[in-house]
Amino acid sequence: MSTRATEAESVLKEHMGYLPVSEMERRGVSRTEISRFVREAKLEKAAKGLYVSPNAESDPLFELQYRYPKAIFSHETSLFLLGEGERAPLTPTITLPQSSGTARLKNEDVTVRKVADNRFAIGLASAITMFGHTVRVYDLERTICDLFRSRSTVDPQDLQSAFQNYMRSAHTDLVKLMNYAREFRLVNVMRPYARRWPRHNRQRSIRVFMQRQVVHHMCIIRKKYLPTQPFDDCQDALLSETIHGIDGDAGMVHRRIHLVGRFSIL
Repeated sequence: MSTRATEAESVLKEHMGYLPVSEMERRGVSRTEISRFVREAKLEKAAKGLYVSPNAESDPLFELQYRYPKAIFSHETSLFLLGEGERAPLTPTITLPQSSGTARLKNEDVTVRKVADNRFAIGLASAITMFGHTVRVYDLERTICDLFRSRSTVDPQDLQSAFQNYMRSAHTDLVKLMNYAREFRLVNVMRPYARRWPRHNRQRSIRVFMQRQVVHHMCIIRKKYLPTQPFDDCQDALLSETIHGIDGDAGMVHRRIHLVGRFSIL
């Protein structure tokens, strides 16, 4: 087996049966050598610049995003990919910037949403598909906001369920959700849904969130200022920094407490 063929086999293994042409070129393999390997290995074309082994499991979401590099999975699809959805959507949903054309997507079984170009990258994150490939998605807070933005086409029960599951999630970030809600002008829209959430649960969500923030910043303080001190001393350092505002770490905690206190949705 030639060196180039060995290189191609390595790429196939790393990408679980897929052969991205761009990855091969990055490794110094010429287009001619790539074409020869594709023929000899009887690879199938999955998208422009992407081949797949006939023995590999097809990953429709990975292939879709490869065909349309600007697309970001959003709404119910990102909710599912982030592990917060109750079921896999029948049709994937993607979001594109307003300036992008959609003519090429007419033959795809996909729901297309658009957003202003300056808001397109807000909340950009990544997730792993059920077949193990990394794809671009929006984070949980952006996903919740997108569902509210598209509430006219989302089942009300699904919307309420997504919001409540988010509030129960261990990854809740109320400050980020608040900032996104303000950016997309959704505060008044989301308020009725938050009020349906029992008051003791709302208070618990805020309390758990703040505990995580305080512990996070205590760890920062310990690492920066007290690497050899016991944990109790870090609590004293946190209190000291809250009072004196040393280097802004405790100030961040204070600002977050202040922001959550003003979180009008809750």
